[in-house]
Amino acid sequence: MGSVLVRWGGFGAVVGVALAILTLKGGAFDWRPILLLGAIGAVVGTCGGVVVRLVAPGHPSPTNLAAIAGCLVGAVVGGAVGATTGLGRPMLALFNPTLPPRDFQQVFGIIGGVVVGAVAGALAGAALSRTLGRKAAPGDAEDSR
Repeated sequence: MGSVLVRWGGFGAVVGVALAILTLKGGAFDWRPILLLGAIGAVVGTCGGVVVRLVAPGHPSPTNLAAIAGCLVGAVVGGAVGATTGLGRPMLALFNPTLPPRDFQQVFGIIGGVVVGAVAGALAGAALSRTLGRKAAPGDAEDSR
């Protein structure tokens, strides 16, 4: 169980650090926000691992590493794309239209990009894993003759 929680916590820490790096502003480099978001991600990830273990005790599900990698890559790419494409305006209009776009457009764009990118990356990784790891069924090809 310990290794599973380490994987969950490590994944959360990596996502937190990636989100912190995406939101860095110009000027003096500061490690504190990176460490803080990494720690928050590790705690949230570990809590997620505990919840999964409590929901399905004794039934370890197979880990789809391609889906996890796709989720991480999608979150990072989505955050970068969301910060630069103007995704923040529709996100602000949808979730909190009272905030000034000048101050919050980039942050909301990053958040929306991370969420959309993580989901899309996980789905793409799972599909790729299923496609590459799929064994041929007897009726799939003509080699069954």
